[in-house]
Amino acid sequence: MKVDRRAFLSASAAAIAVTHMAPIAKGSVKGANDRVIAAFVGGGGMGRANLSDFMLMKDVSVAAVCDVWEYNRSLVVKMMETQSSG
Repeated sequence: MKVDRRAFLSASAAAIAVTHMAPIAKGSVKGANDRVIAAFVGGGGMGRANLSDFMLMKDVSVAAVCDVWEYNRSLVVKMMETQSSG
């Protein structure tokens, strides 16, 4: 039986997905932490929108954001100050 590359990759991906999803399906996910710590690269319009969304999540903590443009950095700093005070 000859297996082409596409069939092999599909079967491999399915096997890996099933192996990794089985603990989640059982509800027995074990993690090292209960909190996700995130860092963001880019504080432009989309970056600030994403940052704002993640800051609303109770089990996500934003550790760092970077941007090369001073204007974006200052806006992100203001956003981060509201997170730490809130």
